[in-house]
Amino acid sequence: MYTTSAQDESSQAEPQSPAAGAEPASPPGGDKQCRQGGAMDALVRLALLAALCAALLVRAQGQDQDIPSDQSANTGDLDQEQLCKIFNGPGCATEAPVPGLYNQCDCPDKSGDHCECVFFFQCDNSTGAYNVDGVGLLDVRKKDGCPTVELKCCKIDIPKDKREKPEPHKDFPLPPPPADPSVCGVRHEGGLASSIVNNNDGEAGFGEFPWMAALFVTRRPGAEPQYKCGGAIINDVVVLTAVHCIKGIAEEKLKVRAGEWDRETESEIYKHQDRGVRTILRHPDYYGGNNQYDVALLILDSPLVLGKHIGTVCLPEPGDGSGFDGQRCIVAGWGKEKLDDRWPHRYLKRLELPVVARDQCEAALRNTGLGDNYILHESFLCAGGEEGIDACQGDGGSPLVCPNESGHYQVAGVVSWGVDCGLAGVPGLYTNVPVVRAWIDEALSDNGLGPRRKTPPA
Repeated sequence: MYTTSAQDESSQAEPQSPAAGAEPASPPGGDKQCRQGGAMDALVRLALLAALCAALLVRAQGQDQDIPSDQSANTGDLDQEQLCKIFNGPGCATEAPVPGLYNQCDCPDKSGDHCECVFFFQCDNSTGAYNVDGVGLLDVRKKDGCPTVELKCCKIDIPKDKREKPEPHKDFPLPPPPADPSVCGVRHEGGLASSIVNNNDGEAGFGEFPWMAALFVTRRPGAEPQYKCGGAIINDVVVLTAVHCIKGIAEEKLKVRAGEWDRETESEIYKHQDRGVRTILRHPDYYGGNNQYDVALLILDSPLVLGKHIGTVCLPEPGDGSGFDGQRCIVAGWGKEKLDDRWPHRYLKRLELPVVARDQCEAALRNTGLGDNYILHESFLCAGGEEGIDACQGDGGSPLVCPNESGHYQVAGVVSWGVDCGLAGVPGLYTNVPVVRAWIDEALSDNGLGPRRKTPPA
């Protein structure tokens, strides 16, 4: 991450890698499985259960029976997938298998022991041995032969051919409880169900910033969606982003992804949610010549299901944005490390930046190619100016967030543009959210979407 130019952010985008398909679940066996079905309150479920029991008993006894005239001829071979949808009992997978899970790998200590790729929280870091009760450390820099960072090469004491293979979903944490709709700006510092170590490149933890959204665009029918920009969830059907990110793109070509972290896999513990875009609301005073009022609202085609890893960011009170001057704030996104990088970053990254006062920012920008007569427009807020620390191409539309006294985060700015990436003494420019707050409220109200997350708790 550094700072974004207002040029097309998708020109260097990278297609998403599809996750491996789920294997079909093994069919339940014996009349014991039928007894475990439990009492069903729907007659159709009782009928299906009785038919399944009869079929299983016939198979277990090795007998052939005539099918009654009032029973379908294929009742004994009911679709296992449909049965799992109805009963969700033993033998029904609740999570899609992760690519590489339980594959053999070379042990990190080169001991020659039997090691396999398991979820990081299943491996005891002190011994390197399989431990379903321990919570491990997720090292995003370490490469140990497993295909994703969620997996860790771990010693398995019992040979694979002499033990029962664990179900992929067995040790998944319980789904997060629904979010409190009255609370916004809740950051999970360090992430959910993991602790990141050796984090020298600024990767955020999974679920650390629940309001982050990734925008994808499909340029032509049948093509893979490509990562375009970032955005911020301000309520369950609205995402805040930058106009320059979506300029010239129709609603039907956009997709919003919430709960994303690793763009190249779908193996996160809690799954992301994809939504289409029903309506794009652009600020009426946006001008591409200098990117003033570079802000837009994306109205989703259906609400997001809020939880610990998907939440909302708070909006600040209307004003001129000067209340953030001098405060150290955070910008997160998947943007490039530097302008000449080919691809955006794989993992969500975060940077801490100081908000720079308007007069200081204007003076710094006049020392660049913008010239001595450059006037900083009121719709901009400045942050950064520290060498090598900045947002960059691909971060456009991502939020600059600042904590209030209670620790809740509010969006102060939206990544807009800048002079190169990470130059010492040259801040990046963000859309000033306090300045456009009145427009946000009016736009939502006009579309029957009164803001549900107004300001952070005191």
